[in-house]
Amino acid sequence: KDRVDVVVVKKEFTAIAAQRMGCEYMIRGIRTAGEFDYEALIQRANRDTLGGAKTIFVMAPRDLGSVSSSFVKSFMESTGWHWVIKEFVTNSVYKFLLKKYCYNQIVSLLEMTFAKRSIKLNNSFDFIANTIISAYSQPHRAYHTIEHLAHGLQELEWARYNCDKSLDFDLVGVAYAMHDIVYGEGSDEEKSANLVAELLAPAEAGSSASAIVLARISKLVLATKYMVEEEVELDENDKLLRSIDLAILGQSNSVYNWYSEAVRREWPIPDAKFYPARLNVLIQFLKAAKEIPLGLIENKDFHQKYNTQTIANLSREIQIIQAITDA
Repeated sequence: KDRVDVVVVKKEFTAIAAQRMGCEYMIRGIRTAGEFDYEALIQRANRDTLGGAKTIFVMAPRDLGSVSSSFVKSFMESTGWHWVIKEFVTNSVYKFLLKKYCYNQIVSLLEMTFAKRSIKLNNSFDFIANTIISAYSQPHRAYHTIEHLAHGLQELEWARYNCDKSLDFDLVGVAYAMHDIVYGEGSDEEKSANLVAELLAPAEAGSSASAIVLARISKLVLATKYMVEEEVELDENDKLLRSIDLAILGQSNSVYNWYSEAVRREWPIPDAKFYPARLNVLIQFLKAAKEIPLGLIENKDFHQKYNTQTIANLSREIQIIQAITDA
């Protein structure tokens, strides 16, 4: 790293800037044979017209020959885009894109939830968004990570276009962003709900409008508790949030396999203790998923989109675990 300098060049030809800095060569990648004529033209302009540094061409590996920034960005309009681009970018770029996406979405959700209600908070939206992202980036997390956060925020975007327009999508989004801000410390939902009051504290104490909003967000966070003995009365916003959180169960086989493996890594306990507990949860999930009309995924639009694949995924993992425990 001490042999590399990163320099931002503005309003100047790159070749001239490179030469001015003492660089004798520029390295440019060629993905396909079709790009050679274009790159050769740039190289001749650098040498003949600009008197710039020489150019070395490097061919891209066969599996990356079609990858470009525009190619990657073209996927980022559809739900689940991160599962696709993960195959085409380095891990550092992947995490950067996820964090940038989550930051922009969270700030927008905070603005729509609080600014439109003329509620001023003690903490800036920037601070709140970065605090949430830092929490989901903690190294002990394997599933409840920045990927989990980004996926749910994408599902929320899908919901805006496909679900009942009377739902409070902005409020649900803020609650989703905060529902796993505390993880792995026991009673996570209660602790996350308590952190809502701290992180989203209003600048003016005693404001009835802010008290109502905070209470609704805390209730939404607590609605993500599953398998509780007591009956919890859910409204349509609660059901939307829970459906967004459970949408991972209805993904493709490969994504679901990643999810189940990540859940296993997140619980560093012996197999003899983990698998029976996991099996119990899966069996209850499957039973609920088969209930009519809406058992597990309670929002009707998410239910229609994901429930069939959810049943298939849960059944498959149950069979795998049963085979492991019977062996």
